[in-house]
Amino acid sequence: MGLSDALRAWAIEDLGAGVQPEQLVEVLAGAGVPKHIAVREIAALATSPLLPALRRERSARDRRDQVLALRRALEPTEIERRSTPSADEFYARYFEANRPCVLPDFTRGWPAREWTPERLAERLGGEEIEVVRGRDAFPNDYDRRSRQLAVRMTFAEYVALVRAETPTNDLYSVAHNKNMDRATFGALLDDVIIDDAWFDRGLLAGGTSFWLGPAGTITPFHHDTTNILFCQLYGRKEMVLASPLEASLLDEARGFYSTLRGDSVAFPARRHRIVLEPGDALFLPAGWWHEVRSLDVSISFSLLAFRRPNAFTDYGPGFP
Repeated sequence: MGLSDALRAWAIEDLGAGVQPEQLVEVLAGAGVPKHIAVREIAALATSPLLPALRRERSARDRRDQVLALRRALEPTEIERRSTPSADEFYARYFEANRPCVLPDFTRGWPAREWTPERLAERLGGEEIEVVRGRDAFPNDYDRRSRQLAVRMTFAEYVALVRAETPTNDLYSVAHNKNMDRATFGALLDDVIIDDAWFDRGLLAGGTSFWLGPAGTITPFHHDTTNILFCQLYGRKEMVLASPLEASLLDEARGFYSTLRGDSVAFPARRHRIVLEPGDALFLPAGWWHEVRSLDVSISFSLLAFRRPNAFTDYGPGFP
């Protein structure tokens, strides 16, 4: 008879943290483990050749945590909302610093500011698109099932459903559908003013995304591996953001997603809640956790074609 695997794991972790063997024996004995068994098991763990390696790893982790804590302490406590800076300032102050900001005048003058679901349906009504339907059947996993739940219909049929079913989270045209990569939808780029100081036109193919959906859609807490300029063109969206420096969030990470909800009372880290009004653009840096909720029938568009390397595919701290 000996300790369970769970108790051994607890004991070796505490030994690695510097807790004395005698203290662990007393805790185990107080929990009902016969003392001679507690003494034998803790002695075996304390003399294990793996313990020095565990202590070195623990020390290295503590040093990294101190660096992370310092960087977190120096982060701005609010997300800046400001007039659009020059490209040079944007790249130095936000892109390279991994710092989000809201730019309420970035889309000023875009013909896309005149988009409505009905006007787009007039232009694209007969085009067949892929949308996601049936999300309500998978309340905890619908976003990762987008391919499984994809259905096809005409754009006009989809707009009619959006108007009829709002508010709902069951129906959405999400970025995964890659509608913007098709020539007919790519023509919508004619309604977007591309600033060559910010973006590389050669990267626009595959470097844009388009969302249209009802009020009530929720994109669960997740992070991306690219920087994104997210432009809210019609309706409003609420976003909850949290920095990748909030290490406590990794306890709930599942790949690129999290089991947390942005409105949870027990949210374990500092979070930022913002509402994007029509015309607002949000610079969303790679790695920043975010949950997105549509407050109205909504049209959103994003640009990823920055004039800097923008593919951080190795970043996946939520993976085993």
